[in-house]
Amino acid sequence: MTSTQPYTPTSAILIQNNGETGRDFSVVESVTPDGPAVVALGGELTYTPGMANTYAKTLRTLLRENGIESVPIYAAAYEFGSHNSELERVQIFRRAGRKVRIRHHAELNTKMEQHLAQMNTMEPVPNYIIELYDKIFNPRMADVPENHPTANILAARMRGLVIYAHSHGAAVVWQMGKHMRAQLQQLGYNAEEIHQIQRSVLAVQHAPTAPLERPAFTTVSFGSAEDTAARAYNKFYDFLYENSADIVPSFFDALDARVFVAGRLKQTLVGEHDPVGLLDHAKTNETLTEDGKIIFAAQRNVIVNGVRSAMRGDPMPTMAQLANGGIVDFARLQRTGNSIYEWMVSTVRSQNPKHDYQK
Repeated sequence: MTSTQPYTPTSAILIQNNGETGRDFSVVESVTPDGPAVVALGGELTYTPGMANTYAKTLRTLLRENGIESVPIYAAAYEFGSHNSELERVQIFRRAGRKVRIRHHAELNTKMEQHLAQMNTMEPVPNYIIELYDKIFNPRMADVPENHPTANILAARMRGLVIYAHSHGAAVVWQMGKHMRAQLQQLGYNAEEIHQIQRSVLAVQHAPTAPLERPAFTTVSFGSAEDTAARAYNKFYDFLYENSADIVPSFFDALDARVFVAGRLKQTLVGEHDPVGLLDHAKTNETLTEDGKIIFAAQRNVIVNGVRSAMRGDPMPTMAQLANGGIVDFARLQRTGNSIYEWMVSTVRSQNPKHDYQK
């Protein structure tokens, strides 16, 4: 595609899972405006409502197996049109301060940069991001223009939202966070109030292909050191990949990025980027390494404990409160992560003092 061709904008569809069977779903206009709700944002291949419901069904099963029946679960499907999701991710990493190159030969690189420029002109914020923001967050802020509720009130409403994002879904979360900040600024909220409101949303990410540091929401990420898809974007994962044999289950929290990682999650040759393993089932457990079982158990705990807390209307739990339980010893994972992070920083600094090792 070149910049002279017609441009088809992006769009999004929101579905709600049928809680009775989990297999059925309905297309809906918005998330419930109050109370707890779980929203799944899948990878870039989530381009039909049925594919979106696959994520929603998994979350429905997870919550049901933990005694949670009544929470509504939603999921999104994306239509990228003339948009290119890979270039979109390049752009958000550039906006986060990276010097990301499009990895093709020179002639194709030029065309891809032209395409990216066209995307930025036609959709400075992708339409599907705005649509999802309007469907997920706006229902809880419908009275803002007229009544301007306090940050405490908005934070309490947002506290009900728990977002699960896989792969490109993390890029969606990142962009919605930026868009939400701009919208709240226009509505008259200051930086401290915006931070309070946004941190009331819990976002749980598996194999995120988005910037990890300084997230808008309270964000917890899970991944594998051998996930080559994540490595393509994050220098943090680049170091982990090069040293994956020495990476044991760990938790990192530098720059407000809360990340659980192990050297390898799956016993199979493929699947390190795949979220299969979230459900604690015998068949899927057979495909996981012992380290992978710990990482997925921590992920289950964060989702379930996060939803339970949202149902009670409690303040955001601590990481220990979210992650601990069963085979997960959060304090141990944190100690290991601190040691590995110190090793990583000293190694990268010795190789290149100007390298932005924190990203």
